[in-house]
Amino acid sequence: MDHPPRLACLEGAPAPPQLAADLLRLGALSDHARARLGEVLGHVLPDPVGAGAEEQLRGYAERHGVDPRELGQALRAARFLVRAAARIDLAAAAFVEDLRLLARAAEAEREAEELLVASLSPQFEPAKALVLREAASRSIAGHGKVLLGVDWRVDRVIGSSEARSLSTAVAWVTLHFEEHGKKEAVSFQATPAMLEALRAACGSALG
Repeated sequence: MDHPPRLACLEGAPAPPQLAADLLRLGALSDHARARLGEVLGHVLPDPVGAGAEEQLRGYAERHGVDPRELGQALRAARFLVRAAARIDLAAAAFVEDLRLLARAAEAEREAEELLVASLSPQFEPAKALVLREAASRSIAGHGKVLLGVDWRVDRVIGSSEARSLSTAVAWVTLHFEEHGKKEAVSFQATPAMLEALRAACGSALG
């Protein structure tokens, strides 16, 4: 590839030298394997790649009679391309055009070009959504605690050192959150009036 194509997903920057060759390895997949490519692509997209990704890759390669080394190279290239496209919210049509530019720059046969498009085009929107969800989570987590869940229960106070005869409802509200990768929880007591205030605040926040 004497003149690497400039790709939309890279905002006009030239493609890395080996990218096209690695992506074109997807042409070796059978139709059955191609239809299930998302099963393994989803495991390699996160950053960092999950601990179970290697096992998923080997399992997929074994099930579909694919060389795991070549599959790994192809998936790394696909990961690079999809993550770059997701970061700039690239449209699917522009992503497909990048695939075609890469195939043509590598002087691939028309059939190989179509197989590349058929392999990655159906996976693009789900893969892009996965990357954007990860980006959203990181963007939120980078600015403090992230709420993960809420537990509650209602108790009734029937008496205390303050007054012998009471009949007051009180809710225990436990908020589960994550900060800097560490999961924690904090519990509060809330009166019915405070729960009403909390409900009103949540309603306003949701519009």
